[in-house]
Formats: sequence, C-alpha cells, structure tokens
Amino acid sequence: MSVVSRARARRQPGASGATRLATIGLAALAGLALLSLGACAGTPALDGSPSTPLAAERPIPGAVPPPVPVTPPPAEPQAADLPYRPSVGECFDVRKDQRELREARVPCDVPHDDEIFDQFELPDGPYPGGDALHAEALAGCLDRFADFIGIPFEASELEVTTYHAGPDAWAAGDRVISCSVWDTDDAVVGTLQGAAY
Repeated sequence: MSVVSRARARRQPGASGATRLATIGLAALAGLALLSLGACAGTPALDGSPSTPLAAERPIPGAVPPPVPVTPPPAEPQAADLPYRPSVGECFDVRKDQRELREARVPCDVPHDDEIFDQFELPDGPYPGGDALHAEALAGCLDRFADFIGIPFEASELEVTTYHAGPDAWAAGDRVISCSVWDTDDAVVGTLQGAAY
C-alpha cells in the first residue's frame, strides 16, 4: 500500500470567498508597494554592503509563509487492512485449493472439514512471536474443546486448528483466536457439536 503525503490548507473561520480574495489582493498590493519602496531605501555602508536589508530579503508583515510539506507517520493497519477472521459457526472446505480462507467458506450442511467452534481474545501486549502465539492459541482452544464436542480432546479422534493474528494484525490490535475442529478421516456434514468421538 502506498502512502500519499499531503499538506493541508487552513481556512480562516467565517471568511467568505469574496472576503478571502479581497484580503489576498490587498496583501499582494501591500507586498508590491513594500518591495518597490524597500528597493530604494537600502543605503550602502562604508564597506559597500547595504546597511539595511533589501526589500526582497525582509519579511513582509502579515505575509503567510509557504506551507511546509508534512509527512505523516506510517499508517497503522485499519480494520479494512486486516485479514479475514472466521466467525463461530462458520464451516470451511479447506481441502480445495483456495488462496484465502474466506474463499473456502461453505454452508455447514454440505461436506466440509473445518468448523469454527469457539473464539477468545488474548490480553494486550507486545507480539509474542509466531511459535509462542500458536502455543497459547492452541492451549486456549483445547481448554474449550470438551464443552463443544462432549469429550476431552485427549479422548477424541478429532483435531483442532487455530486461526490468529500475524504481526501486522497484532499491531493493529487484533487479539482474537478462532478455534476450529476437524475430522482427519472424512468430510463432515452438519455440525460436530456434541459429536463425542
């Protein structure tokens, strides 16, 4: 994404277009008058250099200095920049060759392999790194597994996958972990809630 740097012009509050034009015109005329008077007013010093600055070197009272270009700080990722986040109850057929998870979304009543069964948020803090984040996400999803499936993860044939923020999304404040359950042997039709296997 490219960033465009812009300078903002400020308007005088309550000034109409005609008032602003008249003010600008008067300022321009005053500036020209000062320039012509100042060019004649410079008297040389004994060493030959001007004793007073020439009009072009003197600041013009009431003149607005040219705008200084301002480069804004790098933009933080916004919600529109964040990757897709699945929702609880969504199902996915990720066996197909989709580039993005959102392209793998299917209704849960057709064959699929992943179902989002829970979500939770991690506390704020610096990005923990990919391995540490994955370990924390997996631990949280495994803690929630039995409530959805009906038996503990250790006794189940099902597997768990986590979806979580990468470094950019984390920097933008995304702390949501999505927990997905899937059957390694077969596609599922319907929900796995209460499946107990």
